[in-house]
Amino acid sequence: LPALGALLLQRPWRSTTPPSTWAVAHVAALHVLVWLFMPIGYNSDSTEYLAGVSTLLDGEPTYFPPGYSLFLSPWALLTPQWTGFVATGVQHVCMLLTLLWLRRLAARVMGEDMATLGLLVTGSVAPTLLLPQTILSENVALYGMAGALSFASRRDPAHALQNGLVARAFTGLATLARVVPLPALAVPLLLVHYSPLDRRRSLLRTGRVLSVAVAALLVPVI
Repeated sequence: LPALGALLLQRPWRSTTPPSTWAVAHVAALHVLVWLFMPIGYNSDSTEYLAGVSTLLDGEPTYFPPGYSLFLSPWALLTPQWTGFVATGVQHVCMLLTLLWLRRLAARVMGEDMATLGLLVTGSVAPTLLLPQTILSENVALYGMAGALSFASRRDPAHALQNGLVARAFTGLATLARVVPLPALAVPLLLVHYSPLDRRRSLLRTGRVLSVAVAALLVPVI
């Protein structure tokens, strides 16, 4: 009720603030409420991820791909009594960034207003609100895949190298969390890089990004 009262005082329908800003604020508020008041979800895999933290510290391979255990490691070391609470808080931030990146991609083909509506609807439903509240590797995999597509699709010649490196880093992160992003990202990345005037270069650019994912898979094996 206090938040609703403050919103009415702001009168967003008369404000010059872009609708996307209000949509992001609304979705962010929902995520904060879920993070603070909903219990942390987990299943049998969650215990293996947490066990993977100590396994990695011992220099042993983990049962699952090590990406999510690496994600949990800092919070387990810095806040051992609040590992789940801190980890889910970071995951909610990652989900918000994921939604923003997807909105940016959608705005190119749907326009700003429809993309903002998509952000508002998608960010307000149970899957995107509750997934970050669980100890599951899908959180990091989704974040990495969205980041890879977002930076790979940016057309800024002045920052082409930086965007390409970041896209590869996100691809590696997603693949370390779950193996599925490697084949799942292949077609979207090819479509992002595709140019009918230079198909060979399109394939090479896609291959360079995916090669990082393959290397990320080989590192734990080596």
